Amino acid sequence: MKKNLWKIILTCCLLLSAWFCGSGCANVSVTLQSNKDPAAMHHIRRLFVIIDQGVLEKQPTSKKSGERLKSEVLAASLQNCLSNTPVQLEINIVNPVALNGQNFESKIREFQADAVLVVRLRNVLMDQFGGYPIIYYDASLYNEITQKYIWRAVIKNSGDPAAMNQRTRKMAEAIVAQLRADGFVEAPQA
Repeated sequence: MKKNLWKIILTCCLLLSAWFCGSGCANVSVTLQSNKDPAAMHHIRRLFVIIDQGVLEKQPTSKKSGERLKSEVLAASLQNCLSNTPVQLEINIVNPVALNGQNFESKIREFQADAVLVVRLRNVLMDQFGGYPIIYYDASLYNEITQKYIWRAVIKNSGDPAAMNQRTRKMAEAIVAQLRADGFVEAPQA
């Protein structure tokens, strides 16, 4: 009788913990280290964003998971994070199969951007057992008015490959929070 009671209690505990973890407590970590030009303090009004996942766009992040790197999630997350600010946003995703590269200069001029944010995937580290991938990104902010780079960040994105969308949203939040802390993006409007 005691054995069955312990099995029932253990099963209930395992089911509850699986339910809690399934509702958003995935192992996700995003760290960002940035540098900025101290003389480049201005609020961005028109931001042109270029997202470049390179040839890894839409590639599986793990053999065990169906999750993929999706630039659309990063674009939507950045849009969401900047939705309550005065920043007007134009987001472009680099086509991973474009053989001759893409020229965004005319689009940037047409949008009349005062700054360009480029988020580029740098490398992906996987252990030999197919565990959690660690993805490194490089983000840079270019001032179109002064024609100078004014901010740069290295982003380490790690955690459960089954939570790739959550990892990407958290990365967008970290980028916008740091741009806000560095004085480039105004605080959200009420």
